[in-house]
Amino acid sequence: MQLGDIFGVTAAALVMFLVLSVLHLGNIKQTVAFKMAELEAAGITEISYDGRLQSIPARTYSLEEIKSLPPEIQNEILKTNAGFGSEKIPAPQASLMAAVARGIFEQRTEWILIVAGIFLGLGFILMQVRSPMLIAVGMYLPIDTSFAIFLGGVFKALLEKLIAAKKIETQEKETITNRGILLASGLIAGEALTGIFFATLAFAEVELPAAFPRPSYLISLILLSLLGLYLAWRSLQTSQ
Repeated sequence: MQLGDIFGVTAAALVMFLVLSVLHLGNIKQTVAFKMAELEAAGITEISYDGRLQSIPARTYSLEEIKSLPPEIQNEILKTNAGFGSEKIPAPQASLMAAVARGIFEQRTEWILIVAGIFLGLGFILMQVRSPMLIAVGMYLPIDTSFAIFLGGVFKALLEKLIAAKKIETQEKETITNRGILLASGLIAGEALTGIFFATLAFAEVELPAAFPRPSYLISLILLSLLGLYLAWRSLQTSQ
């Protein structure tokens, strides 16, 4: 078991290093490319850098010169703030853990917030809240991420209503619930793999055609509604 754990941790570390590097640099390359295109369209040929990082000289850089620089230096000079910690890859879990670790080592931990979180968790448990952890996670995740958790809860509520309407027995109800969890887990894994695939294309600087340059939110609402209905319908197929 120890050898298996060592192999698993080592393999995961090697794979995640490559995946995280592709995500980070892929987002930087894509964001920098968009920024360069905007500057060229506006007729701007030079960018002044204030020397915020000592490793990068403070002077005026031409766009052609910036194109020849490494991606992370381009990101700094253009101030695109891409990569981990940006809008596209906020990495809230990593930021939270870093803040907690920094507070412990620098002896500046906000104990009042930790104690408040403890009592809040106890309150959720006493109120018999179904998923206290989801509420806690939603407090530090950005709204565009936590809203997906909310939609998952809506789809689960829809499934429970259908199960109650059909008066399905307990054992069969558990089978249906497990089928829905498996389907949702598959969607999460598929979304992650799709994101890595597009990040790899961005890392390789492969340009993709834009099917919807300015898509309407109504399209997303329709597709999400259809997805929720499909999950509920497909999960109920086990009862037949």
